[in-house]
Amino acid sequence: MAARVIPMEDTAQPITIDNTYTATPKAVRIPAGQAVSFTNNSGNSILISFEPNPPGPTLFSEIPNLANGATNTQTPNAPTGNGAVNYYIYDSNNTAHGPYAIEVGNGPLYIQVTWSQALGAGQCTPDPAVVPYLGHLEVYSNDYNYTVGWPTSFGDPFSPQLNSVVAGSANNNPVQEVANLNLYKYTVTKNPPNPKEGTGSGGGKVIVKGS
Repeated sequence: MAARVIPMEDTAQPITIDNTYTATPKAVRIPAGQAVSFTNNSGNSILISFEPNPPGPTLFSEIPNLANGATNTQTPNAPTGNGAVNYYIYDSNNTAHGPYAIEVGNGPLYIQVTWSQALGAGQCTPDPAVVPYLGHLEVYSNDYNYTVGWPTSFGDPFSPQLNSVVAGSANNNPVQEVANLNLYKYTVTKNPPNPKEGTGSGGGKVIVKGS
């Protein structure tokens, strides 16, 4: 009898937490329907907290007390088969480690830009944002249009280029990281800027992680 070939979707993606509370791999891309299996080898009980990422789906449930040596396996709740999330690992002193990332299908991870009158700048959430190599993200705004800048020698690390944000989450498109660098810093400038409200600038960081 021929051996059965197990599809990738039948095997949970393993993620191991070591004694420095580091997740390995730090960021993963999995196909829709594939489970993720967290194993705690830190030496202590941990909490794994998944950050909300609206308008994306809530992919996983918080793991409040994962004992040392224990494993927790979850299948992503992604009705469309796509989604992304950043998560943190909390040690016994309630110290956060991370963020780390999981992308399901083609994601994307959403970054929201919101104008802060007090700061005179656009605030980006989450910041930092983590995506896997060749991962996807989408920047959106519910208030104003913004111009996105990449003040590095490399320039824009996404395809198609990410250089503007249009008010309304439905008016923006996902982009894919193509440079495989470790850290990108970007700026967001209110378009058009209003001198009475400050410079109209803000920004954040996108971190690309692999194994």
